[in-house]
Amino acid sequence: MIDRLAAHATLLLAAGEPTRRDPLQSVNPGTDGLPGQATSALNKILSWSMYGAVTACGIAALISAGFAGWARMTARPQHFDRGLTAFGWAVGCGFLVGIAIPLVNTFYNLAI
Repeated sequence: MIDRLAAHATLLLAAGEPTRRDPLQSVNPGTDGLPGQATSALNKILSWSMYGAVTACGIAALISAGFAGWARMTARPQHFDRGLTAFGWAVGCGFLVGIAIPLVNTFYNLAI
């Protein structure tokens, strides 16, 4: 199998195939060559993933706040600290993802 791959690569090099393409060409991130269905599917995947991340951060914040409340009521200070730390991270990440959503939408719409 390796012999066939080496022979194929040698034939491609002899035919001049790799030199026809410029590997340093600029990449066009637009959706010009895609059909309409692919463009709408790409928009849907992008929006679901962004709002899914915000939802996951919100759920993590609720769970960590509940964990901190449970630890406070049962007099477990080490778990209370962990719950507050997790709550802070969840709220901070939710804030950053919330800021990223309009930025990604803006740059994605500029590329289209």
